[in-house]
Amino acid sequence: MKVAELVSRVRRLLQDAAAYRWDDTTLLDCYNEALLWVVQQRPDANSAVVSFDCEQQSQQDKPAGAYRILGPVANDDTGRVIQTISMDDLTAIDSNWSQTPFGGFGNYVEYMVYDERTPDVFWLYPYPNVSHTVTLQVSREPSTVTDAAANDIEIPLIHLNALKHSMMAFAYLTDGETEGNLMQAQNYLKLAANDLGLKWNIDLMFSRPITGDSNKG
Repeated sequence: MKVAELVSRVRRLLQDAAAYRWDDTTLLDCYNEALLWVVQQRPDANSAVVSFDCEQQSQQDKPAGAYRILGPVANDDTGRVIQTISMDDLTAIDSNWSQTPFGGFGNYVEYMVYDERTPDVFWLYPYPNVSHTVTLQVSREPSTVTDAAANDIEIPLIHLNALKHSMMAFAYLTDGETEGNLMQAQNYLKLAANDLGLKWNIDLMFSRPITGDSNKG
């Protein structure tokens, strides 16, 4: 499905056929924001399996174009599976793990450490030769669409409702000065979250601080 078709659907649902409130550029911006939001909430919505060229060191930068590392698969040359492990558990095995190169028990990566607190890097043990490649599961950064007619929707259509509802939420947020529009945005973001199976409180995102003296009657 082309992005332009989704923009047209959203326009009909917004009851703005004449583009009186939202022009095509605004709705395309809403699409790009909604796509990013969906991938942020569900990184697996834009996943891929990639072959990664390792650096000759333990710490590795995430692959170009990747948003998150979802997990390791295997060493490319032998097919030997790579296991995930926590940094604490790996330290219990080898306190010098970050300085342990290939050799010893074999020329393959056995473990990968990935910590969401440092999402741009991961660690391999033992660390590989510069020519070594491994297969990883990654979440891809969504592309920014500038031509709605020429570009297909990037994520699987199973997430179409989440994308549509979050687009509508962002559309109402572009005119969020009225209470009614904020409520519409809140309701549509709740629908999008439900579409993605999320279990968090959308209401907190829209809560406003209480101003004035609460003791006054």
